[in-house]
Amino acid sequence: MLASNRQKGLTLVELLISMALGMVAISGLVSFIGYGLGVNATVINKSQLSEETETIMDFIASEVMRAGYSGNTIATVQDPTANPSLFNNSIVVSRHPDEALNTCILFSYDFDSDGTVDSLGVNEEFGFRLRSGEVQIRQLGAPCNSDTDWSAINNFQTTEINALSFILSPLEINSVTRTKIDINIQSQSKTSPRFTTNLTRNFIVRNYD
Repeated sequence: MLASNRQKGLTLVELLISMALGMVAISGLVSFIGYGLGVNATVINKSQLSEETETIMDFIASEVMRAGYSGNTIATVQDPTANPSLFNNSIVVSRHPDEALNTCILFSYDFDSDGTVDSLGVNEEFGFRLRSGEVQIRQLGAPCNSDTDWSAINNFQTTEINALSFILSPLEINSVTRTKIDINIQSQSKTSPRFTTNLTRNFIVRNYD
């Protein structure tokens, strides 16, 4: 009797079908991975913008709140006529000629707590401004309209500052006039321009009398 000859392995049709199914599965996996990477990059860009803007706001607010501080405060309180504070009324809001109103703030405080305004060794004249999409910090007592001695504090490669404003308003507290400051920052991601952040913060400058 002749033994039956059984076929082993896959036919050509089955092989083609298997390859087609494999390609579909691989394409789906690649698309899923690509989508996941895109979502991850989006989350990172948005988070980076938010964190940097918050950090800039925290830094500006913490510095401006020191405006008017003097290490000679006790003597000034006991006898303000004989010991006037040299740091009072130091806040000035202005702008660079190429920027909007109220986009620059200048102020001073007693950095080394010696009660005097130092001109050598210690910088006690501070400020922040908006300039060409950057938040800049004052150096060497430069005025708002200067094109030198200001340095950017935001990462200009990833973040653009669209707006920065400082609004001062008097506030009466227990018959004492204080100064309320409102700061607003609007930023935009350069890597993902659709992402923007708008932060506003207000506080009382207690040393500014």
